[in-house]
Amino acid sequence: MSKNLYIQPIFSKFYSSCIEQDIDVEPLIKEAYWLEKNTSSVFKSNSGGWHSDYLNLNKDVYKPLINSIIESSSAVFKELKIHHTPVLKNMWFNINRVGNYNFQHLHLSVLSGTFYLKVPNNSGNFVFTTTNPLEGMYYYRLNCEQNIFNSLKELIEPEVNKMILFPSLIPHYVEPNLSNEDRISIAFDISIE
Repeated sequence: MSKNLYIQPIFSKFYSSCIEQDIDVEPLIKEAYWLEKNTSSVFKSNSGGWHSDYLNLNKDVYKPLINSIIESSSAVFKELKIHHTPVLKNMWFNINRVGNYNFQHLHLSVLSGTFYLKVPNNSGNFVFTTTNPLEGMYYYRLNCEQNIFNSLKELIEPEVNKMILFPSLIPHYVEPNLSNEDRISIAFDISIE
């Protein structure tokens, strides 16, 4: 038996989350409902619900959130030793009502994220999935206990004012809203200068 056995993680993935306590979500919720009433939904990853088109990033109502997104993205870039300045590429609202969800997808950017404005109980988790679908069959066959080396998905429970940042190419989805209240979030993509 080897006395110096060491298990080294490879190809690590990550996500970052924080609570942005200085952002007043009420004006953003009001803006989401106004846009929903006055514009049509676009269809991307949403099954039901309302998905806005890209938002006008020059509107004052978005400034505090944009500043926070850039600040958090800069911190992630610094930690990952990405020697670029993050740039907010786009942002959009999602309103999911009872039974609505977002099916698995990914984004074509550097970082992506979600910021939660309204999160009733039982309104669905945000879920990351493995980038290699064959891993599921492999670990299922081994019947092993889930850990950081073999996990096939990571569930994140949303909260009001919570921001999640993650590499854009990680597949993710949102579980169905089983609440009778609206779940509202703003999603966004970060590119580089």
